[in-house]
Amino acid sequence: MKVEITRVAIPDDVTQADAVDFVESCDVANASEIETWGSDEFIYPPESTLTMFAGSAYHSRFVWLARLDGLPVGRVVVTFPLDEEATSAELAVDVVPVARSRGIGSALLAHGESFISTGGRLDVAGFTQHRLPADAAGAASARFTLPEDHESRFLRRHGYVLAQLQVMDELALPLPVARRDALWAEAHAHAGSNADYRLVHWWRRSPDELAGRYAALRQQMAADVPHDGVVLEREHWDVARVRDTEQRAVERGQPVLVTAALHVPSGALVGYTEIVVAAGSNTVEQHDTLVAAPHRGHRLGLRMKLANLDRLTSAAPGVRTVLTWTAAGNTPMRRINEALGFTPRGLLGNWSKQLE
Repeated sequence: MKVEITRVAIPDDVTQADAVDFVESCDVANASEIETWGSDEFIYPPESTLTMFAGSAYHSRFVWLARLDGLPVGRVVVTFPLDEEATSAELAVDVVPVARSRGIGSALLAHGESFISTGGRLDVAGFTQHRLPADAAGAASARFTLPEDHESRFLRRHGYVLAQLQVMDELALPLPVARRDALWAEAHAHAGSNADYRLVHWWRRSPDELAGRYAALRQQMAADVPHDGVVLEREHWDVARVRDTEQRAVERGQPVLVTAALHVPSGALVGYTEIVVAAGSNTVEQHDTLVAAPHRGHRLGLRMKLANLDRLTSAAPGVRTVLTWTAAGNTPMRRINEALGFTPRGLLGNWSKQLE
């Protein structure tokens, strides 16, 4: 048995001859996703994944491929935030199921950690994904604990500690009319002065007059998101970063649908929620939702999510499922999701380790 780990060059185009290693690294990741979830819904083609590895002013990604007797069987991806004050990096290891328990994952992990250490970072973040058994779906999130499966045991064995538990929930569309109407009635009943807040929307690209205010909210999101023991880097957001992020999302076929809350007296954006809409898919992903602290208590989170789901039916009428990930301890957001009809489907563990 011969294992070789080599750095993967990031190609300009996945159809070029020099893209073979990159494409095979994507195949490895996709095989792991199928094994975890039992379906192909989290399969991303190489051309879509490539945009995530393209050069950016905000982060750099590196990937190494492991071959067993010449066959691609594993990969490690390292992501560096490029802020000069950053102390952390992210690391993700994938090994195809048939090649596990041969030390390949450990070799890839050590390779990634060495690269992170050489880059001057001390805090490493990793993650694991876990499908809930059928008899656990729909249970209260408070009952969930991360299973001690091969992924959890692997990271614990190498010195990682569980920093945060997230719950992956799914929502079937369309919403029942009675539920939708009742939630809108509740949102309006607790909204206070409706004249103080107005919902604004965009698809793919934020309006020029709102882009700067949106950037301020994105920066606040990075600081406000519940993080438990996860090391969070300070992120600087400006209009240029907003435009770069929006353009990359469009290029990989995953444009973002956004509803935001405008505080009319001040003109500030005080909340937003976003849905990533993959082209041609009947499943979409609910990502960030934020309401600035001084403006909480008016059901803005519920109002924004309801409005964005309403708009989703027009923007992508074929969508039948919404997925979202929420920290298990984020009780207010989990209550909103449960009221909308989201039910648990999986768990995600955020792990951390400090290098010496």
